Amino acid sequence: MHCRALIVRELSERVGHAAADRSLDEELRRQGVPGLRGIDTRALTRHLRDRGTLRGVLAVATALTPEAQVDLARKAPWVSDRDLVAEVSQTEPWKRWRNRSPSSWSSECSGTVGSDAFAESGSSPSISVSSATSSGR
Repeated sequence: MHCRALIVRELSERVGHAAADRSLDEELRRQGVPGLRGIDTRALTRHLRDRGTLRGVLAVATALTPEAQVDLARKAPWVSDRDLVAEVSQTEPWKRWRNRSPSSWSSECSGTVGSDAFAESGSSPSISVSSATSSGR
């Protein structure tokens, strides 16, 4: 999994694929990836495009003190200083489907949607978002 967190407006409670062996919530928990739902992602995208990014931390509120979250945010690299494409690009061609017919793919692909790892925006404080700013950025 390449994401460090997952932010969505709506999260379906319904499992999306009959062959799924776990929900999205279970997979996120397994990978240690926090999730946040109830966010207007279009407004967030416009805000980031118009005003730029900030360094920040998305963490379970009880995992770190607010001071520790701010400290982590201040130490985090700026998005513009990272080669994000290289971080998620493969160095070798993907060979998983080689020598297989398309009919065998459906039994190996699975995806589901769950909700327990997600905190509703405006609900009880189970997730805290902190950001740090730096002069000149």
